[in-house]
Amino acid sequence: MIYLAKVELQEILKRKNVRLLALAIAMFMVLPNLIGCIRISKDFGSISNYKEVAKSFEEKYTRKELRDLYQESLNKQLSSAELTNEDKAILSELRTANKAEVSYFMGEESYTLSQIEERLKEMDKTGEKESYEYKKLEKAFNMISKVPEYEYRYTGGWMNLTDFNVAATFITILVVLGLAPLFNNDNNGNMTEVVLSTREGRRKAVTSKIMAGLIYGMIVFLYINSLNFISGFPLGLDGANGPANSLYGATSTPYNITIIEYYFTCLGLAFIATLLFALIVMILSLLIKNLMATIITGVGLYFLSPSLINIFRDVDVIFTLRAKAMVGHFTAINIFGTPVMQIKVAVIMSIISIVIATFLIKYLGKKRVLA
Repeated sequence: MIYLAKVELQEILKRKNVRLLALAIAMFMVLPNLIGCIRISKDFGSISNYKEVAKSFEEKYTRKELRDLYQESLNKQLSSAELTNEDKAILSELRTANKAEVSYFMGEESYTLSQIEERLKEMDKTGEKESYEYKKLEKAFNMISKVPEYEYRYTGGWMNLTDFNVAATFITILVVLGLAPLFNNDNNGNMTEVVLSTREGRRKAVTSKIMAGLIYGMIVFLYINSLNFISGFPLGLDGANGPANSLYGATSTPYNITIIEYYFTCLGLAFIATLLFALIVMILSLLIKNLMATIITGVGLYFLSPSLINIFRDVDVIFTLRAKAMVGHFTAINIFGTPVMQIKVAVIMSIISIVIATFLIKYLGKKRVLA
């Protein structure tokens, strides 16, 4: 069985379209950041000099002062005035400080921490303490009040490393392109005639394909996130132990965690979602006889997901694959009147779905090859 899985995996990896796409993705992800680093080195003399300028804003200014600095440099840019190196660093680094107070989305509503506290007091007076809305806001307040106040930190390459939205797009495309033919090519040389000539061999063929598909999904996951690491590393991994809310794109996180904890949490979610998505593509490969239709459907799941997000967001594999929004924002799900954080529900549902999808593929696959 391991030998058959190895054969299947080799068949996937040696396809020219998969290799060419992987190369194109590498160029798309790494080259722009490499060019950006070259530009920084040209403007500042070196990456180290840029870091020195960027770190000069740490623990030196209030949030209002940082916001004023950002607005001043932004106005210069909009008026086409000549920018100093300090202006360039400000425009690049102080985007997270460009808000008076952090807002947290609660479904359709947006609240600051002080507004959550005021709303809780109002609901307490009107006797709504036992309502789900009160429990959700109370949970949000208890979590967010433990998060340290925002202060600027130089976060270097962490913005690249935590760009899980871009990573999700490329993981999706590579997984679909690699696994769409998995069950469409049973009669085109994927398995040797000797193996398929026996009933037991055909049974093992299905399991070996599942193994190969999951291993391929892991390879894609590691490859894309390695490219993120390569693109971010030249700017350094400074600030790893700083609060996650100092990271651009995570200022509204309700979790009192560090940047490195935030990164590995997102990474774990994306890994689970990658495995589940790989299994979904395998199911599509089994059910849809046409290869092009399988590819279009698989990629369509990714791009159609946002339009379905209000219906399936809580268990949406693509939303979990993107990960960043799930950890960077407060989202609670009503479980029998109790607010449960979306991240917990997503992990549990994803693991259950992985198990169900695996058994479904084995059932449908055996039914097909034994027919």
